[in-house]
Amino acid sequence: AEREGRVGDQERSIFHSSDRQASQDRTRPSAGDGRAASSQRQGDVSEESDATASGGTSVDPVRQFQADEQQQSRIRRTVRTILAEDDLIPECKAMNLRLFEYFSQPTALRSLVQFAIGCDDDEEHKYAGMATEVLCSDVERLNEAFISNVDVLELFLGFVRRKPPLAADLVSNFAKIFLCMLRAKSEELLSAVDEHKSWFFSQGILQHLQHSAFSNLIIELLIQNEIVISR
Repeated sequence: AEREGRVGDQERSIFHSSDRQASQDRTRPSAGDGRAASSQRQGDVSEESDATASGGTSVDPVRQFQADEQQQSRIRRTVRTILAEDDLIPECKAMNLRLFEYFSQPTALRSLVQFAIGCDDDEEHKYAGMATEVLCSDVERLNEAFISNVDVLELFLGFVRRKPPLAADLVSNFAKIFLCMLRAKSEELLSAVDEHKSWFFSQGILQHLQHSAFSNLIIELLIQNEIVISR
């Protein structure tokens, strides 16, 4: 119950924008705070080095794995809860920076992409549309986090390798996100597609051409590629 309470507080803190400025003021460090934090970090590094040098015990890999799994599961629940909020789209349009900062974190971003293109614990695609809207908010921080995260990119592009038939709503979501990122980060996305061209087309999009969204996507790819070449 205590853990659920902490998660609930975190979700409210992330989502609601009414306290954005106050939050930024509270979290903006002073010069003194910066020096204190720096000294603390140096002390922590020193203590860790001393522990290692003196033969301190290493972290149990099994426990570390379990802790990572619990952390990812917690973040996934938080993402799902935020996607269920009625005011999510207005918050995105209001450029809630706290919200986009959270979604730009690797695990939260991966969960967001999974919801957008369909995942095991959202079989009815209940959160797919909302996740797509967030990813298409055209916020530079989120775009940069998306395009620079290799694991997220491979997860996203790998959608086209799924066996047909694909759900029409998920195809639409994929195409919408792809085109949004293509216009915002054309060179980077074209480079990622080129790296995976051995399967992205022949084993991917071309087996799903019954979906007009993919046909339109190919045309847009050709146009953007010509634009990049001409620069």
